Amino acid sequence: MTEFYFRPSPGECVQTAITLEQQRCSALSGTVLDSQGRGVKDACAVLCGSSGEVLAMDFTGEDGRFYFAPLEPEQLYRVRVFRSGVKLRELEIVTD
Repeated sequence: MTEFYFRPSPGECVQTAITLEQQRCSALSGTVLDSQGRGVKDACAVLCGSSGEVLAMDFTGEDGRFYFAPLEPEQLYRVRVFRSGVKLRELEIVTD
């Protein structure tokens, strides 16, 4: 990964070139389709580790696409996909 900060001046056009070293990390890109082969909007894709812990979540767009990165090579992952219609709500936690 490469990251940098910049602060442009008024009217300034900043140009840069970034050279990335070869990355070891991987990525997963997928599409959730309905029975007619159309992308499913707002499906929930959940990335889990090998012991079942939730690592990341992504909701699909109009085209049904989801994406997870970076992933560690040689690790076992599980993806669970839930059809749209999931109701989201905030959970308030009160402590003593």
